[in-house]
Amino acid sequence: MLAACWEAEPPPPDSPEDAVLIGEDVPRFWAAYDDGRAEDDLVGAVERGYRAPASGPLRSFFERRIGSVEQLTETVERNRGYYESVRDTTLLAASGGEWWSEARAAFDALERIEPGAVHPPVALVIGA
Repeated sequence: MLAACWEAEPPPPDSPEDAVLIGEDVPRFWAAYDDGRAEDDLVGAVERGYRAPASGPLRSFFERRIGSVEQLTETVERNRGYYESVRDTTLLAASGGEWWSEARAAFDALERIEPGAVHPPVALVIGA
């Protein structure tokens, strides 16, 4: 399935050092969430601030898993307490640090097990 998500993108690197880790979508989600709560228009804010400027992996994730902005915002509203409880953790993970180090270590371990393996981009996103 990952290959299908990246058909239009360049092939993933075969070196773990060149693996791409993407965290930019998470802070965009939370900024859109805050804007939507302030404007009382979560759907519009998430469309403008999260889905429209989405990274390639997030666009694919919307198409294959999330569905629509309306579906996402309905889930977020229905589970607001949960989403708000993971905010700080998701922002911390998306900013780098320990999670990125662990992901890079996993790519290195995969390379030891399967030399020449490809390393598709890994993105952190907020979904439904």
